[in-house]
Amino acid sequence: MKLSIVIPTYNAHEWIEQCIDSIRLHHPSADYEIIVVDDKSSDDTVAIARRKYPDVRTFGRPAPDQPNMACVHRL
Repeated sequence: MKLSIVIPTYNAHEWIEQCIDSIRLHHPSADYEIIVVDDKSSDDTVAIARRKYPDVRTFGRPAPDQPNMACVHRL
């Protein structure tokens, strides 16, 4: 079974790299994946995650009137 580590974000460009790097440094002993779920940040949080960590799954809410992406994707 794979462990899913979900990082909910909103304007987190200042700490997203530290968060992902820390998870990788102190990774669980089980197989795991990292998922970033962004709630329509106005900064470059998702771009940073996608650029620096291509293996991290990212979901972002494209429009304010759409529901939370974690619910849409059943995470």
